[in-house]
Amino acid sequence: MPKPSSSRSLPLFDDLPLSSPGSAAVPNLTLTIDEAIRLAIDIELRKLPKTAADLVRGLTQSGIGVQASDGRLTGFRFKLKGVSFKGSELGKDYTLAGLTARGLEYDPARLAELKVALAQPAGPYRPALAEIVSWPDRIEPGSEAQPAPDPSGPSFRDGFRSFVKEQNLLYWWNKNDSAVVFYHRSMTPKGERAGMAFVARGSSLDVRIALDQNIQAALRFGLLKWGSVAVVGAPAFVARTEVWLQNIKSI
Repeated sequence: MPKPSSSRSLPLFDDLPLSSPGSAAVPNLTLTIDEAIRLAIDIELRKLPKTAADLVRGLTQSGIGVQASDGRLTGFRFKLKGVSFKGSELGKDYTLAGLTARGLEYDPARLAELKVALAQPAGPYRPALAEIVSWPDRIEPGSEAQPAPDPSGPSFRDGFRSFVKEQNLLYWWNKNDSAVVFYHRSMTPKGERAGMAFVARGSSLDVRIALDQNIQAALRFGLLKWGSVAVVGAPAFVARTEVWLQNIKSI
């Protein structure tokens, strides 16, 4: 049986009534399956301190199955909607080494607890709406920022076109949320697909999935828009982003 396509779209937000706090500001977005898994892991890792068993329990409650990638429990395989990925297939930040570097507590002396967590089946898929709406990892105008340029002006328009071309991005204007969603465009054996890079909302650029390519694209757009940027969010995100910012400025 062929493996289901990871490009299948899933809702980014819960189907909650409009009276729910913050729901009026929620864009109508979708994620591919691998993006949905990465985002769920990123959300769980914000609840540090967190053991490996805590991570597994949090993901299964969100509808993502977790299995050991080998008999020694030295890595994980994540499954959603019939599609599974090893951590290494999601990116280096999602291997066991990458997860521990981001603050996950992996103690070989607690493998019995981890095995119990791994034996639990996943529940229905349910993204964490409230945590995504108030997503704190973002890039804002810096202390020396210039006023945002007129988006219809020739200077910004030309710079924007060059930025989109150089970064190989697609973008979509969400009128309901006054946001521009940027996607990385890439070619696969099955054709073109797009992965969400960041969301531009007025005076902030939200980096929902903290991959290096997303951080770099958001930084470059922030510098194009404001000339100076500030990084806000979890310490690990801020540290990584500041390094990329210095690299970009040195080019």
